[in-house]
Amino acid sequence: LPGMTSVAAGAEGETDASAGELQDENVQRLEEVTAMDEDGSIYEIDDTDGTVDGAESNGISTFALRMASVQVVNFNKNGSTVTYYTDEINGGTGYTNGAYGADAAYLGTTSDGRIRFMLSGVTGSVNASDVQLVDYDTVADNVSYYQVSGGKLYHYISQNLNNAPSSSINNGPAPAYLSESVKYYSYDGHYFYTDYSVMLSDYQTGSNGISAVNAGNPFYNYFQFLNMTTSTAYSGEELNSILNTAMTNAGIDPGSSKLTGTGNSFVNYQNTYSVNALLSLGIAINESGWGRSNICMTKNNIFGLNAADSATENADTFASIDTCIRDFMANWMAGGYLDSSDWRNNGEYLGSKAGGINVRYASDPYWGEKAAAHAWNLDTVGGSWDYPGTDSTEGTGSTPADEPAVTPPEDTTPPI
Repeated sequence: LPGMTSVAAGAEGETDASAGELQDENVQRLEEVTAMDEDGSIYEIDDTDGTVDGAESNGISTFALRMASVQVVNFNKNGSTVTYYTDEINGGTGYTNGAYGADAAYLGTTSDGRIRFMLSGVTGSVNASDVQLVDYDTVADNVSYYQVSGGKLYHYISQNLNNAPSSSINNGPAPAYLSESVKYYSYDGHYFYTDYSVMLSDYQTGSNGISAVNAGNPFYNYFQFLNMTTSTAYSGEELNSILNTAMTNAGIDPGSSKLTGTGNSFVNYQNTYSVNALLSLGIAINESGWGRSNICMTKNNIFGLNAADSATENADTFASIDTCIRDFMANWMAGGYLDSSDWRNNGEYLGSKAGGINVRYASDPYWGEKAAAHAWNLDTVGGSWDYPGTDSTEGTGSTPADEPAVTPPEDTTPPI
């Protein structure tokens, strides 16, 4: 669908991108650490220290003196805390939360003792004292991986390296080059490997993807990299019906959710501010736990706006859910993250830590994937009107009947 030009006014707020001001917009929008299952249900998990017993606490003494090897970087060293890192591509400061994504690929140690890593598409370096290096062999069954099930590609994410992955994210139709029930590894979501050490070797030599099973043919999760200035094909009433069915499928009573009946608001403000209604609804589901979080119920805040980790009580309060949706689309998206002149803009798509809204919007490294998973769920319930599909030779699955074969817009897919 063609993009539309935003008519939103500029958003008020931060204009300085200095490292000291970087923070997750909504670190604890659910006021708890959560995981997702294959049906899109959101559930709480224990927020515990994920340090692996017997491993190096900082990695300097052992690893600074040798080349990169088969190690795993453990970001869940202190439970649900934000860890800051330097993005090696653009030199800026980024941040992540190990309670939402514990493991990262180990790329080596710098001359000044910083740990290099790959996580959610970003290549960066972090203070050795903020993470833990773990031998891959000790956590081989607990690192994150991808697997095809029933024709869909699921991302199983480790939130604590002492346990098997607890969160599974739907990435939509599996590309033709991936086989059912095979475990694949990837820390960028584009290139997949059956051997963890081969993947590390590619990352460490700067030749990402050269030895992958899909070398030369990167995968892009359609809704994760779809330009958010496009429009959904669904009407407001259709979204209402789809949402009710999706909630019922997830075991949620629509009567208990403040998202019920919001379809018309999402579509109306999409048409005013050029912000995709389906993707915005996916964000709202993820942020508010299907419209049932405390902040949502008490403040009509379905996006957790301004709910900082240490002061969720200061989250914005809205007169209505409709008002919240308008503010999100007009000011936070059209006048903020989707505005090329805004310092928070890293691409007009949900994205990852390498590009898109996820770079600065959330410390959860897989926030963009989770919102996209809800979009996949809703679109599947609705009959896949928003997913046109692509030819299987392009690597993103088969084409639904009677739908044109297209790929995500070129300008929405960040460079590798």
